[in-house]
Amino acid sequence: MNVEIWAPPNLSKNCIRDKVKEWMRLHPNTPPYQRFLQDYISSQWPILWHLKAKFILSLDSEIEYESGVEEDVCSICHCHLNLGIETLYCGHAFHTMCIHRWLQRANTCPNCRAEL
Repeated sequence: MNVEIWAPPNLSKNCIRDKVKEWMRLHPNTPPYQRFLQDYISSQWPILWHLKAKFILSLDSEIEYESGVEEDVCSICHCHLNLGIETLYCGHAFHTMCIHRWLQRANTCPNCRAEL
């Protein structure tokens, strides 16, 4: 049975696997539904939704990071760009919160230094 888990991208596969096993030890009579596992993982590492990465968990084997398509990364926070994205006139994309904070300090693109 495969379960989709969203977690911070800086976590290792072993770290997520350990937390899932911990949840299963704490709840031996509860089926490991995705929403239960996701709530537990999210409570351990609270993070904004657009900064999470998708992991595929096979409850019978290892946890694998989904590596199908190369994803863009915000060059300000270095996390994957999922939702909540703004694209500047020069074509570079960033998380909305990241670029708004950047623009409070500078009026240039963080990548190419084009004036905005």
